[in-house]
Amino acid sequence: MAEAPPNPLISTARASDTSPLIQLHPLVLLTISDYITRHTLRQQSGPVAGAILGQQNGHEITMEVAFEAKLTQNEAGQVVLDDTWFQDRLEQFKDVHKSPALDLVGWFTLGPSTGPSEHHLPIHTRLQEVYNESPILLLFHPADAIAEFSAGGKLPLTLYESVFDSGPGMDIDGAGQHWPLKFRELGYTVETGEAEMISVDFVARGGGNATAIDSAKTATTAAATAAGAGAAAASKAGMEAGEESKKGKGKAKETAAGKEEGAIDESAVLTAEDEE
Repeated sequence: MAEAPPNPLISTARASDTSPLIQLHPLVLLTISDYITRHTLRQQSGPVAGAILGQQNGHEITMEVAFEAKLTQNEAGQVVLDDTWFQDRLEQFKDVHKSPALDLVGWFTLGPSTGPSEHHLPIHTRLQEVYNESPILLLFHPADAIAEFSAGGKLPLTLYESVFDSGPGMDIDGAGQHWPLKFRELGYTVETGEAEMISVDFVARGGGNATAIDSAKTATTAAATAAGAGAAAASKAGMEAGEESKKGKGKAKETAAGKEEGAIDESAVLTAEDEE
């Protein structure tokens, strides 16, 4: 079988020193998984997309919360954001998350592991024009969710930054915008707090059970199972990140008498926002 041709939207240039350093919170992945489940079980048509909010401090970007976006079609038949709805929803989230202040840092959608497609460009370029000149794209891979999680592999997603790339050796970030827009893969780390870890794990267990709603609908169940696997992956990532955090704290508290075990405050549980 012949190899698939390379994705023309993927930049071959490596991440530069100016590329952002991403800290991904499991709550974002859990939100995406929940959205996929509801979208599929309700038999809704159309693509899945949404906004990601976080903080940006120099090259460091956190991706902390997310919400689904209302989409529409323009006169050219392209899928685009409903600008009025999106702006109102974004302001609502920013009003809620004021300390620390969160703003739009990227967006999510579904796609294969080979990378973004042409139909992703209208939403991405609109976000660049209005909300953030360098939004991060989180591409979630439903087809890989079950296999990768079952095998204990990486999370079924890829993060991309957008660059204007004229070709090999001529990549310049944020400049020369007459060159074609391309995407460059970014690495990321998973970051979570103890309260977030508890609530993500609790909701993920329920999300995994929701995959058996209607076993007669093969396509629906498969998609919901993929979302459930994504939610479980979010829980796993949160647990692992939380364990690393506790290990670091344990070392800091170590005394000559021995090591103290850090206890989790189970009263500090994250409250999920109601979906509209």
